[in-house]
Amino acid sequence: MNVPEQVSELATGHGFNSVELAGRASDGSSIYSVGCVDGDGFALPTGLPHYIIERDGVLSLVCDGDFRITDAL
Repeated sequence: MNVPEQVSELATGHGFNSVELAGRASDGSSIYSVGCVDGDGFALPTGLPHYIIERDGVLSLVCDGDFRITDAL
């Protein structure tokens, strides 16, 4: 699935260069995992997992400090 342009722009604006659809919530929200990769495509450490959540056209960048989102995926 293609990542919507506005999701990619939000990720890039916060310093991330990798975005992929991680899943969908029961309320229909889309959850995108964001991170950084090097020139060879290897993941770089970014600390706690971050996600962009798209709910009814509204985007939110979330740091998953308690791993609730990560565990639910």
